[in-house]
Amino acid sequence: MRKLILLLKLQLSSLFGLSVIRSTKSAEQRKQAKRARTLSLVTVVACVVMSCFYSTIMAKAFGPLGLMNVLLMVMMMGASVIALISSIARVKSVLFGFGDYDLMMSLPVKPSTVAISRLIAFYMLDLLFAVALLIPAGVVYGTYMHPSASFYVILLVMTLFVPLIPLAIGGALGTLFGAAFAKFKFKNVLSTIVQSLFLVGIMALSFASSSIEANIGSFAEAISDKISSIYPPVTLFSRAVCDGDAGSMLLFVGISAALAALFCLMVVLGFKKLSTIMKAVYRNGKFRFKKQQGRSARVALYINEFRRYTSCTIYFLNTAFSAIIVLLAIGYIAIFGNSQVRPLLLAFTDYSQYYAPVLATVLAWLFCISPSTTACISIEGKRLWLAKLLPIKANDWFSGKILVALTFVLPVAIVASVVFPIALGLGALAIIEMLAILVPYIYFFTVLGLWINIKNHRFDWKNEQEIVKQGSPVLILMLCSMAGTILPMVLTFALGQWWVCYAASAVYLVTSIALRQRLARDAEILKQKI
Repeated sequence: MRKLILLLKLQLSSLFGLSVIRSTKSAEQRKQAKRARTLSLVTVVACVVMSCFYSTIMAKAFGPLGLMNVLLMVMMMGASVIALISSIARVKSVLFGFGDYDLMMSLPVKPSTVAISRLIAFYMLDLLFAVALLIPAGVVYGTYMHPSASFYVILLVMTLFVPLIPLAIGGALGTLFGAAFAKFKFKNVLSTIVQSLFLVGIMALSFASSSIEANIGSFAEAISDKISSIYPPVTLFSRAVCDGDAGSMLLFVGISAALAALFCLMVVLGFKKLSTIMKAVYRNGKFRFKKQQGRSARVALYINEFRRYTSCTIYFLNTAFSAIIVLLAIGYIAIFGNSQVRPLLLAFTDYSQYYAPVLATVLAWLFCISPSTTACISIEGKRLWLAKLLPIKANDWFSGKILVALTFVLPVAIVASVVFPIALGLGALAIIEMLAILVPYIYFFTVLGLWINIKNHRFDWKNEQEIVKQGSPVLILMLCSMAGTILPMVLTFALGQWWVCYAASAVYLVTSIALRQRLARDAEILKQKI
């Protein structure tokens, strides 16, 4: 037990940068570690604030209808989806393929102890998001419903078990994908494709629903029924927390604990074998000399960056997942928009001038929250010397990273800006309005992400998760994008002026062009300072 506690303490210290602060002699590294820790805390606070904000909006809509339980169901579903996606993407790099595996296995510690410590750390990150979403939602629920003190106790206990089911399912699937593709030549690309298709399939089933009526009460009930049909544990959670049903609570806790125990048993018993399979490098004995192709430096840099981007599963899924969501939404709106979504819009005809800005702002929030440029410098890691020694222009190097970030996002944004207005009958002008907002927003936050990563890079990571999901540039841009996309919309409604969003878009366009020009001008200097 003592060794397990020491290992867990070491991993948590590394997670929050405490080990760097205590051990390093470099003032710059200590400064970066303290900044990362502060940003992590700020991000958690931001998640709590966002949870309170959205929970308050839902409470005002569902409270008068007597459907406040839908609030906790939606938040619980959101926490479970985050845990599922995160578990699938992180399992290989966090549980089996972590960078200091050889060092850990050389310590006088049982492999099972190492595995258990990794599992606990694996669970705690998902628990952090669950707490940040559900506890504020519970407080908002309590403000409106005034439940007894036992409500908060039950909510806290149930929140501890919320990540377990998606963690077990996602972890098992991620392990299966990693082991199945271990011997393939393009294993990372195949794993990324299969995991993306799996997530697309899950979300496609979620979109497939019966018609939704314009009545808000029917809409809320439809949400509740659909969530329950997709993920039945949500119903158990709602009954246990909102109604105090002891049977539902015991059943939810029992199922969660049982699935988590099975997954832990699988990991502990097969830890060394699975780690060996996933970390091994398999070579093909056949070699054929192919025709050599010549490309320009910019094209070669783009292709190299694109391959690096798509070969890292957690990197790709974390930054391209918003585009996948919007692609599914495009398909849904194209098929069912006129019959199911348009009746809802007709209920708010007094706000018709805000349709395009609201749609564009929602899409911009999705696209801009996690561009790949926030980790494109840090992910170079030990390969950075190649970029510095090769005779390539620094501006071309930066351009390749920006183009890769726009490769998936920009085409999807353009298609969405065309399909949504047509399917919802908003008119041709709405297409231009949405593009006028979306394109500048996306380009600005993509360039801003690169700039932030240049200024706040990290190359001593042990697995990609540390920079893709926990890196300070990712956290900084997440906060900036949340404020930068939501604030213009809030001002639009507060002032009652539809043009505010378009004015903000013009500011972002001018600022992004100026920032990109500065990057081009100082590219060589910035590259040498990295």
